[in-house]
Order: sequence, then structure tokens, then C-alpha cells
Amino acid sequence: MMVGNLRTQLIPENGNNNNTNTLIIEGVPLTPLVLISALTFGVGIFQILMAIFRLSFITNYISDSLISGFTTGAAVHVLTSQLDKLIGVKVKSYGGPGLVLFMWKDLFIYASNINIFTVCISIFGLIFLSIGRDWINPIFRKHFKIPLPLELFLVIAAIILSATVGLKKNYGVRIVENVPQGMPDFSLPRLTLLRHIWLDSLSISIICYAFLFSLGKTFAKKHKYKLNANQELYALSMCSLISSLFPVFPFGASLSRSALCEITGAKTQFHALFSSALLLVVILWIGPLLEPLPIAVLGCIVVVSLKPLFLQFKELPKLWKINLFDFLIWIIAFTTTAFLNITFGLLISLFFSILSIILKEQWPKFSRIGGDNEAEGVFRPLNLYNALSDPGIQINAQIWRFESPLHFGNASKLVDSKSISKDLELNNIGNINSNNSTSSSSSLSLKQSTIKGILILDCSVISHIDAAGIDSLIEIYLDTERLNILIKFAAFSDSILNIFHRCSLFNKIPESCFYPSIQDCLTSCYSLNFNENKC
Repeated sequence: MMVGNLRTQLIPENGNNNNTNTLIIEGVPLTPLVLISALTFGVGIFQILMAIFRLSFITNYISDSLISGFTTGAAVHVLTSQLDKLIGVKVKSYGGPGLVLFMWKDLFIYASNINIFTVCISIFGLIFLSIGRDWINPIFRKHFKIPLPLELFLVIAAIILSATVGLKKNYGVRIVENVPQGMPDFSLPRLTLLRHIWLDSLSISIICYAFLFSLGKTFAKKHKYKLNANQELYALSMCSLISSLFPVFPFGASLSRSALCEITGAKTQFHALFSSALLLVVILWIGPLLEPLPIAVLGCIVVVSLKPLFLQFKELPKLWKINLFDFLIWIIAFTTTAFLNITFGLLISLFFSILSIILKEQWPKFSRIGGDNEAEGVFRPLNLYNALSDPGIQINAQIWRFESPLHFGNASKLVDSKSISKDLELNNIGNINSNNSTSSSSSLSLKQSTIKGILILDCSVISHIDAAGIDSLIEIYLDTERLNILIKFAAFSDSILNIFHRCSLFNKIPESCFYPSIQDCLTSCYSLNFNENKC
């Protein structure tokens, strides 16, 4: 679609740009084949540069929910492109956002012109392939390693029927009709065009790679194998560079072809050797034999192969229960891809996927932590485990876990601990007098003073921290000190403690406030002496 849009912009329908785009063609007539060759070469150049600089990391932001929604939305495009073939009408090809909606509108307008014979062929083909794949092939594969070539049987039967009864001549059924023979000519791409189409080459190179990798991850997850992102990028770039020597579109993944190969049992690229050899034979010699084939049969093969992709709708209830952001990513990826176009769909869903990561850390989760009386050192959220007890209730101590990295985006959430502090003030059970060395160097620098409660902050989930995060630690320490609440930090990682040493944090917060684990922190708190007087 993107290649078609570029061709429409640079080359009018009459194919002559000599008068209107002399800057682009530089005095040389520009044909679609020349343009496509240069575009494919430019795409290959950008992709190999991405591979060299290891920019494949962008795939880390392509989540499984994004891939599922995106490929399902792309399947809507493929299905829509086949509907006119299935009902025997001709509709205009569209480009840009909303092309699916425009094509559906045209299909509705021309619904009265459907060819009943084409519809009958389509219905038979869809039923034959569906029953064969869902019922016959599973039984057949129990006895044989290879599946039945249902598509081949359907194509042969359709060709014989078309040639026998004259489907086009007598019943107006659209057929393949013309299969070009011979290999395309070899030619070098016109490099002078690259400076005029580099932006399109860049966008297409990213889209092709993202689409290929998203499809690859879909099948890798289903068949349980690993995918090397950078290796795929190298392979894609080399294919595009070599293909540019012939009038070939930019190299990428085919949703319908990949789904068809997966359904028919292809496991490696070795199947491409046979399909390519057969295609070569067709191009050179057998092409005319395919000319009577009804186009509706090809549409049936493509549509049935899309079934596994549309079944991905079943993931929505599970995503809703697991994570709202994953659910929204799926919905946004599907709707933008299906009802805008594939380019916008991928870019918008990728942007929202990255935004969701920011939003998740923007509002970190605070969890009240409890302990297991029978297993020392086991601490989990109280709201998830009813069997746990509050280990600090006897000393008016509460354990809270900050479940996010601590940085400028969410540091204010840590500082805003007034509700926790008020809860400690209201529920304190006694004054705590400290005479030992640990508490004398603690957050209140106590000697014989009293404190209202103890706040233990579990920092085991904080994977990294920045300057704003360190400032928030200082601020919450000072706030709790003013409220006569003792604060202790437990389970910071060694890497973060090294940062504290480098920035001299312990000059502002006593090092005795930091403990390697929650259990060590509780042991220190239990050593404090209690008065029976209320605060």
C-alpha cells in the first residue's frame, strides 16, 4: 500500500512524468519499474544500517498484545482485499487512512452486481477448505506425516471446471486470464532517485521489519522457538538489496502466505525451494495452464488461511483479567490498523505501548506487607494472602512496598505518604523509648525520646533510582522525622547502595536506617523498649 501511494504521487496514471517532475527524473523518463527498483534498494540500505548499528532493540517495545492486535487488524485488510474476488465485483483500490471503510462502502454499493456463479464457487471453496483443514486433515495426519494438499486439489478442480464449461465466457466469472511468461530483465537501480525517495524508503524499511518481526514472534510463540531480531534484520536487508536488481517490491513478510505455509505444515525455509522452483516452472512454461483459474478460488485460499489470526480475538478476555494496559494495547493496535491503515496502526500502537510503560511507572503501586509466622523471612502483600499476619502490629510498625523504579516521574508518589503516617499516628499502641545504639543513630537520633510508630519501606522492587528519587528519600525521611515516626529502608540492592555512597546520601540519612532485609529491620525494631503510657 505504501509503495502504491508513492507510485501514485510520483507517476500519474498515464505513467509520464516528463513535464511535471523533471527534478525527480532529471531529464530521464521515470517508469514504475525504475521507481520500485530504486525504492527497494533504498529500503535495503536503511535496513542494513539498522542491523549494523543494532537498532533491532525497537522490537523490545513490540509486545505480544501489540503483535496480536496488529496482525488481526492487518488480517482485516487482507480479508477486505479478497471480498470483491469472492463475490465477483470490481471495486476501486484506495490508499491512505480509512481505505478499508471506503472499500466496504463500495462493496455495499455494488452488492447488486454480484455474480451468483462466483459466489457459489466461493462458498464451495470456503466450505471445502474449512472442512478439510479442521476435520479431514487432522484425521489424515494421524496416519501420514504430510497433510493433504487441499489447495492444490481445489485449484486443479477449478481449472478443469473453468476450462470445460467456460466460466468467463458463459457465466462472467473473473479468471486469472493472463500469466506473463519469462524472467524479468536484470538492471541496476537508479541511485540518483534515492535523494528524492529516502524518507519513503526509511519509513517502509521500518514498517517492513516491524511487520516481519511481529509475524515471526507470533509463529515463534506458537511453535516455541527463539527469534534473533538482529539476524532477521540482516536477512531482510540482504533480500531487499538483491531484489532491487529486478523489478521487485521491497522485501517483507506476507501475512496470508505465512499463515498458509504454517497451516500446511511448513517448518523451515526449505519449503521455499520447492515453491520457488515450481514458480519458476510456472513463469517459464506452465503459466498458460493457470489462465482459466477463477480468481475466487485464490481468494478462498487466502481467506481460510486467515482464520488463526481472527481467532486471536479470544485473547481479549484473558488480557482484560490480567492487565488493562495490555487489553488497551490490543484494542488500539487492532482498531488503528484495521480502520486507518497498517502504517498508522503500527506507529500509533507502538507509541501507546511505550506510553503505557511510562504510565505504569507514573502511578506506582504501594502494597501493605505481611509475614508468615511459620516461615521466617517470607513477606508478601496482605491483600493477596489472607493467611499472613502483620509482624509489626505489636510495635506499631507498618511495612509498605514501593513496587516500581524510583525516578523523577514517580518520586512525588513516594513523598506523598501522609495517609500512611496518619495511620501510624492513629494506631500507635505505645511510646517507644530507645536506649540502644541502633536507635540512637536512627532517623530521629533518639536518646530517651519517644516515637509514635515505625514505617518500614520495602525497597526490594526498586531496580534503579535517579537524582529525583534520592531527593524523595531525603524528603520522606525529614517528613516522618517531624511526625515523630521512625522510618527504615529495607532490601535496597547493592548497586543502588553504591549510588548512595557516591552521592553521600548517608550524610543526610543515617546509614543505620538501611537494612539488607525486612527481617533484619524487624529484628532491630523488636529490640526497642516500650513504655505502657499512651502517646
